[in-house]
Amino acid sequence: MSAAVYIPHDLLAGPSPDGALAADIAELSAFFADDKRFLLSDLRNDIEIGEDEYDDVDAQNRESDLVIEAAASVLTDREHLGGEGYPFSLDSTGARLTYTGIENWGHKSYLISLVLSHLSTVTDVLRQVERAPNAASVSNLRNWFQQMAASALAAELRGQGWAFGWPRPDQSGFHTKMNQVWRAIGDGTLHDPPPADAPKSVKDCEIDVVAARPHDDRMPGFQLAMAQVATGANWKDKSVRTMVDNAFFEFWFSRPPASQRTAYHIIPFILSKQDSYWETLRLGHIMSRLRLCQLAHLAEALIANNEITSEGTDAFGHFSEWVEQYRGGQHWV
Repeated sequence: MSAAVYIPHDLLAGPSPDGALAADIAELSAFFADDKRFLLSDLRNDIEIGEDEYDDVDAQNRESDLVIEAAASVLTDREHLGGEGYPFSLDSTGARLTYTGIENWGHKSYLISLVLSHLSTVTDVLRQVERAPNAASVSNLRNWFQQMAASALAAELRGQGWAFGWPRPDQSGFHTKMNQVWRAIGDGTLHDPPPADAPKSVKDCEIDVVAARPHDDRMPGFQLAMAQVATGANWKDKSVRTMVDNAFFEFWFSRPPASQRTAYHIIPFILSKQDSYWETLRLGHIMSRLRLCQLAHLAEALIANNEITSEGTDAFGHFSEWVEQYRGGQHWV
């Protein structure tokens, strides 16, 4: 059975195939398959269909095998790093990938990240075979992802997480939400009333998730994190660092928090090791797909044991309902 999604031939054929993209295609194909399985050899078969005839058949075979090897290597790493939060399983020979379902928050976080990574505004992988989520689904997926990110950041800090970005799950306004969050955090004093030159309509000041781990003594000096959640192809252009380091606290607070703030950048994509150093310097601590699935899986256990709290946990249930309909062909473009 061929891949259930579009194969970008120019990125997967040749001597240097994109292993991460090949792995995504294998995962999506297993997800869509009736038996939830995908043979990695079908990657090679689909690529060879689009190739011109080779004069050297042996060279063609060697080159065609490279995409399988690249995909298998990446999938092996993902299964190892994702652990119990990874919703796929590669057999011991590296030949067959199986979609195992979304039984926990890690699975759901990984799968929503995988789908968001291939929206029609990002790649052609789903659009070319008309499997891209429709407009209503895209809006829901982005909102659910943002809410899931609150749980992941709460797990990262072992503290409390708030879905601060618009639209908020509690439908609160900006000033109401800020007061709610900073009453709980207990470090810093907001202007009351807001500054006279405050924007007439402000949704979230580019901050999508807030998390903190205040101590019982209610004194400053604890972990405080604020994150931008970026799901578009231009994710590298949406930094929250300036807002976190300067504008937000200088403008909205009469007495800024004494606790040091950390900027996070939360994305559904796979970040290469080569890019990670530079992008972390520019954007803050980056949570990409595999870290998110690990932290979401951890968050589920910590919340169940009342060790951390977070808003937006309903998103995991909403996504589960959506997934079964999506696999069946509903919600496609």
